[in-house]
Amino acid sequence: MDEATLAIVRDELKRRDDDYEAATGIKSSREIIARDAEWEATYQRLKHAELALAEALRKPGGCARYIPRRRRFCASRAADGCDGFCSLHAPSLGDRQISAPGREHRVKPMEASTSAPGEEAGDGTSSQGTAAAADNRRKTNIHRRMKKMTNPMAAPHRVPVAAPNWPDVYKDTNLPTFIDVGCAKGRFLQRAASVDRKAFEAAHGRHNLLGLEIYPPIVEDANLWTRTHDVDGEPTDEGAVGADSIGNLHFVACNANVSLAGMRVPSARMVSVLFPDPWSRRKHAGRRVVTAQFVDTLADILTQGARVYCCSDVRPLAAEMQALFLAKQDSFAIDEETFVRCGEMKEHKPETSAASPAPGRIGGVTGDGGFEHVFPAHQYQWQGPNAGATETNEENAEEGSFLSGAAAPRWLAANPTGVPTERDLVCESKWRQVYRFTVRRL
Repeated sequence: MDEATLAIVRDELKRRDDDYEAATGIKSSREIIARDAEWEATYQRLKHAELALAEALRKPGGCARYIPRRRRFCASRAADGCDGFCSLHAPSLGDRQISAPGREHRVKPMEASTSAPGEEAGDGTSSQGTAAAADNRRKTNIHRRMKKMTNPMAAPHRVPVAAPNWPDVYKDTNLPTFIDVGCAKGRFLQRAASVDRKAFEAAHGRHNLLGLEIYPPIVEDANLWTRTHDVDGEPTDEGAVGADSIGNLHFVACNANVSLAGMRVPSARMVSVLFPDPWSRRKHAGRRVVTAQFVDTLADILTQGARVYCCSDVRPLAAEMQALFLAKQDSFAIDEETFVRCGEMKEHKPETSAASPAPGRIGGVTGDGGFEHVFPAHQYQWQGPNAGATETNEENAEEGSFLSGAAAPRWLAANPTGVPTERDLVCESKWRQVYRFTVRRL
């Protein structure tokens, strides 16, 4: 059925709707339509035709979820390993998104004070004034998109933080620990502990989940979420205990490159570095999460057989991370078991955009030669850490960098954790390739 015929059928249904409302004074509904065989047949003819037209227009490789209200299929790319669906609509994953804690769980600094209004604190200032000043200093729009990356080289982030008392944060410290480095708002681990825990535990077994993030306000909010939700992701009273409470999830505000070595995480068996800030310019290479020193730290804290999973939608960054791990040949190697389980991605060259980015910067969608970001530190052509190397871009990821002469990187065909991150969903919606790999501690 073409568009012209569809318009005729829609006009016929509208005429029936108008006639029924004029005769009865009641608007038609699905129940009313179903009572009239001819009317129902016309309605079903329209819906089948809309579905067929949507199927004809569906982009190859797209999500198989049909959205009747919009009369089209989901516009996101189908995720590998999700049976033709995107991560948002995969039947094997939770169909609810993790939301921030409700306002009823938040206490402003002024409300937390035990002094009466106007009563002086020990330093001679009023408690009300102190609380107001603290409230003014605290960033409150933490649920909005962060507009600037945190510089890990800043002085406050170069001081190691004390490790928590692990029995206080985990119900069972005998479980192995999964560490997510740079967890941001913690949505990935929150899903793994609640709405997608079955998918995660089917792939890896039960773990204690530890998120490390450099920006303290969102860490506080992530821990608040843990205290106010159950294992199904449903809101509960803060601090509620019981079989349904989340007892295997905790977040720590720290610079992982500085603090992880001294945290003595119990039974660390898995580490993930998911979509780290690329810090594309060479002068910022020291700010990248995965460095040679960080690989040494992981080699020290991980036991034989432990895995490290990394991914990025910036190909040269993913290649750099893989090369850093494989350069330490006595400690890490490609995890062949995970590659067998998830498959190996065969790279292809996407079509490049006709748009020309400004010299020295990347803009628009330019295939492997460009990536679309808004952060200032993301907007430059990729530069390897070697100061004597020439600048490169994503199209020639290895050229001129320390990767020259190294074996070609290998990529997983699917997400080995079974749980999508927020960035995974963004990449699927923008049809951006994600480059993933897993290494094993030897």
